[in-house]
Amino acid sequence: MPDNNEHEKPQVLIADDSRVIRKSIVKMLGEEYQVLEAADGLEALEMLQQNDKIRLLFSDLGMPRMDGYELLAAVRGSEDAGLAELPVIIVTGKEDTEAAKEKLIELGATDLIGKPFHSAELKSRTRSYISLARKVKTLEQTSPIDKATGLATPDYFRQQTEITFSLCQRHGHDITLARLNIENFDALNAEYNKSVVARIIATIGKLLRGDMRKEDVATHLGAERFALMLPGADPEGANEVMLRIRRHLAKMDLRIGDKVAHIAFSAGIVSRPVSEDIGDFSQLMTQAEEALQQARGKGKEQTVILRPHQESAAPPPAPPSSAAPIDIKLDELLAQMADGTAELSEAQLTLALKKFLPLLSRADQKLKLGLGKVVLHLHRSLK
Repeated sequence: MPDNNEHEKPQVLIADDSRVIRKSIVKMLGEEYQVLEAADGLEALEMLQQNDKIRLLFSDLGMPRMDGYELLAAVRGSEDAGLAELPVIIVTGKEDTEAAKEKLIELGATDLIGKPFHSAELKSRTRSYISLARKVKTLEQTSPIDKATGLATPDYFRQQTEITFSLCQRHGHDITLARLNIENFDALNAEYNKSVVARIIATIGKLLRGDMRKEDVATHLGAERFALMLPGADPEGANEVMLRIRRHLAKMDLRIGDKVAHIAFSAGIVSRPVSEDIGDFSQLMTQAEEALQQARGKGKEQTVILRPHQESAAPPPAPPSSAAPIDIKLDELLAQMADGTAELSEAQLTLALKKFLPLLSRADQKLKLGLGKVVLHLHRSLK
């Protein structure tokens, strides 16, 4: 059934230098679709770059400024994945040879339709490719990977972060969440066209993928916004990741014509030991957003880290003031314990445990011993 709401109709673009042909297509399709018009290939390309709601392109071959071959090549060569895969139907005439038609297929034409065309045929082709475009869009939306960046989709990122959050709670491991914003995104948007901005976003996605561990997850939240989840990372490690990304971005400035697009970003990091009283993913994301806003307030290319709230713990017993400084060697202690001759004060036991904790923590992470809460408790109690 035709949709009487003009703004909800699927958008179709017809590129043809013949006003008669354009108006003829508008008359045939206008009841079901919002038909946009371009008088030549260059105008059509500009419209496509500025409007991602266009679902189908009809293009004539013979047009001024940019012909149908050039328009098709520009669409298929676009760095905007959505534009590059747009269905394109080329309108051919009786004068077009079989060789010309084969060339169009090689260039990536979705289909060919010959003049003169009839209303039923035009409607049938349009419905088929609009339906196909909808199915592709649905598949892309349900995929865990964003096609444009290669990063996790926001929904998948949240799902994976909540699962990791739960595992970290169970095993007492730290979890770190980072929020990144491109600082000069509005300026980049104003200076460059849509395909160049898409290229910048894709470049950042590629860079983030290259700087992540297997267990890390990153996502593009939209526009200038990115997020990273770093399980087991401490604040210093997360900060080093931000520094590494900045170094790599500095080497990857994009040259567009005679200009160079520099990509700068601010980062907010929250890193904390996960326990039952800390909250959930949403609270962690809110804290990362707060850290990001603090970073933006400090100036350009800043990183702010919100460190975990340190629970107060009773200090270990102090040795008498007259006693000599206490030291202990773990290998000697283990030998004494083996032969039953070890006699340790509370202060010596405390020091021994402090020296042993880094090894215990590393063993728990590498061997998956499930001692995370024990290690976390010892860290807090022995401060």
